[in-house]
Amino acid sequence: MEAETLESRVLAELLALRKMSSGATVHAIAGARVICDLLGGGDPFVAYTRLCHEIFDSDLDLAVKAAAASLGLLAEGDTHLKRLDAFGADIGMDQRQVRRYSDRGVRVLARLISSNWPTETVPSLKVIAVHDQCGWELNLMTARLQAVQMRPVRITVLQGDLRDDTPLQWTVEDEEVWRFAYTAKPTSIPESTAETTIVIVWRGELWPKFTVNWTGAHNDVVSESLGNKLLLRLRTVAATTSCMS
Repeated sequence: MEAETLESRVLAELLALRKMSSGATVHAIAGARVICDLLGGGDPFVAYTRLCHEIFDSDLDLAVKAAAASLGLLAEGDTHLKRLDAFGADIGMDQRQVRRYSDRGVRVLARLISSNWPTETVPSLKVIAVHDQCGWELNLMTARLQAVQMRPVRITVLQGDLRDDTPLQWTVEDEEVWRFAYTAKPTSIPESTAETTIVIVWRGELWPKFTVNWTGAHNDVVSESLGNKLLLRLRTVAATTSCMS
């Protein structure tokens, strides 16, 4: 059986909220774990406020407005159908027409909630790059919502003609809705006259945010990121005698 995607889980929660007599209230969203986590970091009030803000302040089409009405955000009523009737009366459409728009709009909402709208709750990866006379040491730390599936971080060191896919060992800690992890030991990269590039890839259900802290680095270092990939370009110098065996 194919695993559920983040978008499909959000859609299931939206459809469940739409069926409730209350619609999408703060209390109801507290029971929609994935939406609550993505939009509020586990806080239902923040998630509800964020959902309303994104819907009301965005220039969204009729389908999304109809979906918002069916959730009780743009129309009143103690059932899904009554809310569709109320919204249809306001815009001059019958319930069947509004239902078609709502069905389409709720899927748009699911896609936005599971991709564009999470900001503070996207997975984050921090690299602490420390340089000394012997080379570099990299320490990695990650944070992600437990509801968001991410694959293991992959790190590849390219140094001249050499390529090294470096294994990583992690210490993991769960705290409320979050999962934090940090590398159990640093990744060491010896000093070299060859230009060195570290490629860090973190694939998953959301694009990650990357942060790099340079310690003891000279001016010839560059970090670049695109999507789920981070590149660290290090122009190193010859190793000193004290670091050579």
